Amino acid sequence: MALAKNGTLHKMMHLPAKGKQVAQTFNRAIIPESVFSLQNSSGHGIDFFAELVPPPPNQWITLDVKATMRKTFSNWGTPRTPGLSEVQKDAVKNLYSHVQDSMRAFNDGNPYNLTKEQYAALRRFDRHYQIAREAKTSCVTAYELKLGMTEGFQLATNQKYPSMMVLKEIK
Repeated sequence: MALAKNGTLHKMMHLPAKGKQVAQTFNRAIIPESVFSLQNSSGHGIDFFAELVPPPPNQWITLDVKATMRKTFSNWGTPRTPGLSEVQKDAVKNLYSHVQDSMRAFNDGNPYNLTKEQYAALRRFDRHYQIAREAKTSCVTAYELKLGMTEGFQLATNQKYPSMMVLKEIK
């Protein structure tokens, strides 16, 4: 989250196949105040959600973060993390479900601990989502971000990756 808010997230990620297309998404500025996670009190939810500066208008990204310890892969290996659950594989549906749940519960216990600014961002997203749905398009791009971590919970490195953040679009 801190990397996204200070504008350096895209510089630290390895972008495999179709990297140029993915990089174009991240080279557009992430709106810092729109970066947050949607985690309910049981720890389920969305790891990362943010709005990008237009154009195109109404573009949002979501990341499902999977982490593994550095000692589990070689000096030339890619981090092997747990796979996506069936729910996470349909990332946009999962995101929208958590958006709806968090907005409904905002004035009734607020289990997602949303700030007023985050609630406003979710309402904006909901409007954009409905418009995109009616137009049979999407306003969300979803990614899986695999992280390699050190024992001290810092980003790991190896001979292949200067920062073990491997990004892959969820289709």
